[in-house]
Parts: sequence; structure tokens; C-alpha cells
Amino acid sequence: MGKHHICFFHIFFLSSCFFYSHLIFAQEQSIRVADIPTLTVEGSTRLSNNSELNIGQREIQNKFSANIADSLNDQLGLSSSSFGQSSNRPIIRGMSGSRAPTLQNGMNSGDVSSVSPDHAVASEVMFSQAIELLRGGESLRYSSGANQGLINVVDQRIPSSILAEPSASLIGQYNLNQQGLSTGILAEDSIGNWTLHIDNTSRHLNDYQRPDGQIQPYSFTRQNDFGVGASYFRASGFTGFSFSQFQNLYGIPSQEGSQIDLFQTRFSVLDEESNPFEGISKLKSQFTYTNYKHQEISNTQRPESAFNNRSYEGRIELFHHPYHGWNGSFGVQAGSGTISASDLTNPNFNAAIIPSTTSNNFAVFALENKSFGKIDVQQALRYEWIKRSPDSSIPYTDNPNFDIPTGGNAPLSSLPSSNQFSLISLSSQAAWNYSVAQAILIRYSFTQRAPGVDELYSFGNHDATATFDVGNNNLNKENSNHFEMGWRKNKGLTQAKLNLYQDFISNFIYTQYTGTTDQNSGFPVRQFLQANAIIKGIESELTYNLNGDGFSGRIFGDYSEGTLDLGGYLPLQPATRMGGAIYYNQFGWKSNLSFIHAFGQYKTAKSTFYNEPSTEGYNKLDFRLSKSQAINRILVTYYLQANNLLNDTIRFSTTVDTLRMYAPQPGRTFILGIKVDY
Repeated sequence: MGKHHICFFHIFFLSSCFFYSHLIFAQEQSIRVADIPTLTVEGSTRLSNNSELNIGQREIQNKFSANIADSLNDQLGLSSSSFGQSSNRPIIRGMSGSRAPTLQNGMNSGDVSSVSPDHAVASEVMFSQAIELLRGGESLRYSSGANQGLINVVDQRIPSSILAEPSASLIGQYNLNQQGLSTGILAEDSIGNWTLHIDNTSRHLNDYQRPDGQIQPYSFTRQNDFGVGASYFRASGFTGFSFSQFQNLYGIPSQEGSQIDLFQTRFSVLDEESNPFEGISKLKSQFTYTNYKHQEISNTQRPESAFNNRSYEGRIELFHHPYHGWNGSFGVQAGSGTISASDLTNPNFNAAIIPSTTSNNFAVFALENKSFGKIDVQQALRYEWIKRSPDSSIPYTDNPNFDIPTGGNAPLSSLPSSNQFSLISLSSQAAWNYSVAQAILIRYSFTQRAPGVDELYSFGNHDATATFDVGNNNLNKENSNHFEMGWRKNKGLTQAKLNLYQDFISNFIYTQYTGTTDQNSGFPVRQFLQANAIIKGIESELTYNLNGDGFSGRIFGDYSEGTLDLGGYLPLQPATRMGGAIYYNQFGWKSNLSFIHAFGQYKTAKSTFYNEPSTEGYNKLDFRLSKSQAINRILVTYYLQANNLLNDTIRFSTTVDTLRMYAPQPGRTFILGIKVDY
């Protein structure tokens, strides 16, 4: 890990060059800021270009969250899994992994977090501009299989505007529970036609203390994220690039205890052009390259497995001027990536847990919006072609010491073969704005998802889940019919929303225990199979004066349920929750007292060979207090955060039971911090 470390000296050196160059080139002739148009989608309706949820930078930083999932965990229909404090991943209405993609600036995150819940999402949120939840037609601009939506993390590493003056931010916070420090630095400035950006964040947190007073082994985090970017502006738009390195050495607090050493390099290019030709208001082109790798290390410090993922992705999207009242965008997207998982305990160091598999994809998409009086309509369509090509010449990890399942064309019963999938997804929704402030929303979407590489080709033991996973080369694409009805009140001091939804999914991919045990690892064997499933739920929220000064408040509740047509519930489903918060914002003071009650989750997966344990309910009481003070051009914010004030034992029903029952969430935690903005 040390060879990848980016020390504070690098940040100091680059920041010095950054501001020194500003002094050198300050006298250069540059175009005026006013000459550069703001690039927007023209003629958008009330439905277009709106995410289902958009958490802005100020709210993200007010939460002082350690990861994406923690930033979203109190939002409607959003929960998280937990493998310590680093590998928490968002879960959307009970859907996780590749069914709930996490993007970065609209592009694939390039990590392997969708393969297993102990793999961290390689994105930092400390300086994120926004975290979006996209559903319906908006999600089809980026992905096919997100039947409940996807998460998009937005940052400004590729600057989108010329700055009138330089800006900088410094953050430092200390976690008393984990006796660790988190820091961040960000600087931006414009030099002539260029805007430059640099940032670095670091988290050094030790093992946390549980509610029972015990220290939870292997719950530490050693994370560093560095990014630099620049954009060149012209009268018709801009072109920019960014480079980043994300590293994370973190513990997996299972009963055996292990750690993951993660490193990712990412390079992105963005070009935006306004009015490039007749009928088109904006042309947006993106390209991203990621190189990801991690090793899973045992409690004896022995590397046991290695995951690698190298990917390329590009997309072109054109936003058109209104045409007969219709406005929206259309585009193409293509990518290629190679993922592999190797068993490092094999003497030859070339045995596969997941064979090296290249996935190629190509997609076309379109999204259109139109208003018919008080009714806003949105239509979206996406076609995607995916081919997965495994390298069948690499042997699997070892000779299994159990009877190979025969019902699913498992690896070793036949060589892994290539699979192609043609996916068609569509979304249609309408909002009736029957008054100035209130609307009724109806949405139908049909989405198809291709099986993941792990679902098709995996064959090997997994310490984090304590299972021996067996892929299924015969899996078909999933088909989801999603129906949703909602009500909104979006104006006034009091606002509210209500959502009811139901999904009918054919060929739903799940894992089933076979009743056998791999004698080499001692883990039970489970295989990926398919059956029809139903997902249904309800969500509601009521807020008062949420963005105003003085007192404000929020109450909410959500419930979701997943069942198989064969009988029984889907595994690892979120608990029913009710909660609320009281806020105060006045004279630079901000405070937030929030409470969430999660009911016990007793609707668990049961089969002939496995009964998922139930999860007891919990009460979570948090408090935040901050004070902001302006000193000339500097804004200083001091803050205190207290999590789990009741010191309740909190276990997430969305976490596999081998870890959930052994490692509860942290006990009472206090965080002290300071943020300086210039």
C-alpha cells in the first residue's frame, strides 16, 4: 500500500504550482466569463432532467458521512449493507449490486463493488457536488438493468465554469470512537481560459467500539483519494480532463477477520459544445478509463485472492431544441472491460475464482418530454447489446471436494462459454399537476438486465460471505415490469410525497444453498439460479420549512418486500422504518436531531438447506450541531456530530448473516470537525 501513497507534500507542491501559475499568467489575454454560455437543456418540461433525489454539496458535508451509503441511508427507500465502515453500498428498495448501479459523473465507477458486498465503492463523497437518485427514463440514459433506479455521484474534478476568483476548502475531523482523523483539501482557480482543480482526502480510522464496549476487530480504514483536473473554455463550450487515484486498505470484520487492499486509477475526458449544429442545443461527449485492483488478505497477512478490472467507456449525448413541443436527448454509449478473480493460494498462481472475462457493450438511448396542459409526459427507450467472453484456458481454483450441482450447467461440468444478450428497456410516465403545488405521478417501466460475470462464471470460496459460490452458464436475462403511483406536494412550507410500487420480475437471479459443503474450505455451497419474483413497497414523507430559517422538521416511513413465486422471501431485504428529524437554522447555527426506528426483519429467506436468521429492530438517535463564522473572505464552520446516542445494538438485515450477527454497527460515536472555505 505504501508504494501508492500520495503524501501531503504532493498536495502542497501541486497547490503551490497551481497558485504560482495563476500569478504568472494573470496578465494573459482571456475571454470574458460573460462570453461563455451556460450549457443547459433548452425547453425542458417540469419532468425533464430532474432526478428522483438530489442531495447537494452542502447537505452532503453537513452529514459528515464516511461513504455514499451513509449519505443516503436516511432517504426514502434507500438503505445499505455493511462490511465494516468502508464497504457500505447503497441498496435501493431492496435491490443491490448490479441491479442498483453506482455511477461517477454519469460513467461506470469501474470498481467491483457489484460483485460482492465486501468490495468497497471506489468513490469519495467529502467534496462531492451532488448525489443523485435517477429512476425511470433518467436512469435509462445510463443503464438497462436498474429497475428501482441508480446512484450517480457528481464531482467537479472536471470544472464546468470559469471562476471569478480562486477558491479553496479545508476539512478536518476527529472520530473519538475510532480514534481516527479524516482530512480534505480542495483548491480551484481560473487562469486565462483555463480552470484548474485539485483535491485530496484522507481517512485514517481505527477499529471501532461496539455498543457492548468491545473493540470490533478488522473494522479499520486507511483511505486516500487524490484528484486533479482542468478545463479549457471557448465561446461555444469547454473541454476538460481529470486524473484520480483512489486507495483503501480496510478491514472485513467477519469472524475470521480479513482485509482488502484496493487501488484504482481513473482518467476521464469531457467535452460540451453548445449549439454545434442546427436543431441541437448541446453535444456532450465523455470518455473514462479505469484500472482497478485489490487483494484480499487473511488474518495471517497472506494474500489469498486478487481481483482486477480494467474498463473503457465512452458516450455521446445530443440534446435537441424543442420539436413540436417535445424536448430531450438521444445518444450512444459503448464500453469494454475485463474482470478477473484469481486464487493466490494456488501453487501456480493462475487459478481462477472468476475467469478473466471481457465484456463488450453498445447501447443507444432516447429520452423525450412534453407537456399537455397540466400533464407532463416522459418517454424513454434504450437498446443495449452485451457480450461476455470468458477465458476458458485458465483452470478454476482447485478440484472441488463436493458434488458439483447438475441443474445449472455449473463450471467444471462444462467449460465456461461466451454469452450474448440483447436488452430492450423502456419507461413511460405522466404527472398530472392538478394544482400549482400538487401532482399525481404514474410510471411504468420495462427493464432487462444481463447476468453479471460472477453470476455466470464464478467458482470458488468467498471468506466474507463464508460460502462457496457456483456460477450458472445457462442464466437468461432478467425481465422486470415496474408499476408505480405517486403523489407530490412540492411547494409551500409543508411538502409531502407518497410512493406505491410493485415489480413483477421474471428470471430473477438469486443464490440457493445446495445442501453440500466444500470440504477444502468448510463453506456451504450455493449456486446462482432463476425464478420469478415480486417486489412491492410504499414510501411516504412529510416536511415543514425544510430549506428555511428557524425550525423545520421531517417525518418519513418506508416498507419493501420481495418474494419468490416458488415460495418464501428474498434474502437480505431491508427492514421497515419510521423516522423523523427536527432542524434549526439561524444566525450561522445549524442543528439536527434525527431518530430512526427500524422494525425487526422476520420475513427472511428459507429453503431446504438454509434458513436466514431474523434481525432484531433498533433505534438510532443522531445529533449534529455546527456554527459558521465569516472572517473577511474566509468562512469557518465548527461542528459536532453524535451518532447512535442511545448506544443501541444496530444490525442491518441487508448484511449477510455471517457478518451481521458477529459485527454490529458502531456504538455511541462523537465526531469533532472544522471546515474552512475561501
